[in-house]
Amino acid sequence: MAPVFPALQNPWISPNATGNFTYTCLIDDEYNTAQGFVSLNVRPVPYVNFGSGDTLVCVYDTLVLDAGNPGAQYVWSNGSAERTISVTTTGIGFDMQTYSVTVTNPTTGCQSGDTVSIVFDFSACNAIDEDNSGNSCLIYPNPGDGTLHLVFQRGVREAIVSASNLLGENIWGPFEFKNLDVDGEVVINLGKMPEGVYFIHIKNDNSVLSTSKYILRR
Repeated sequence: MAPVFPALQNPWISPNATGNFTYTCLIDDEYNTAQGFVSLNVRPVPYVNFGSGDTLVCVYDTLVLDAGNPGAQYVWSNGSAERTISVTTTGIGFDMQTYSVTVTNPTTGCQSGDTVSIVFDFSACNAIDEDNSGNSCLIYPNPGDGTLHLVFQRGVREAIVSASNLLGENIWGPFEFKNLDVDGEVVINLGKMPEGVYFIHIKNDNSVLSTSKYILRR
């Protein structure tokens, strides 16, 4: 083996690969020589990588963090000992959470870990992912700045419209709209409400026609 750091007073080497290695050290002070060797079995450490930088997630989504390495032992910063954890937020507004995990190979005792910061923000909400095929009206734009256009299907003549927040509290209406078979579209304004997720309820008499999720984002 070629000399390693021959100019250093206390030469050292750090293996950068796994496997079995034998390292020999030769010392020569121009008068005497001495040598020694050591055999190493370098074992792999668990690979954990949540990526670099913050992870941006929509406020009403759930993110699953997976530490990988099946059969390993896990210690998460939230106390979990499972391979995966589910991360969510209130859905009301901006939130930032940080999680870390230590992964141990129970056979070798080798450890590794990683840390990730998760940012929940409305800027990550690009669209409403739900089936609105059975709804009695189309709401657009959604997400929007608080001005909602409600386009009713044919056959809907009257409707009572109201809006609630995630806590189920009524924040707008109820208001009754008539002659929808002629006008077809109404506009409501939630612009004074804070950013967040809301529900638009549409009734006809005492029957519920539809409930749609709406994201207010400026």
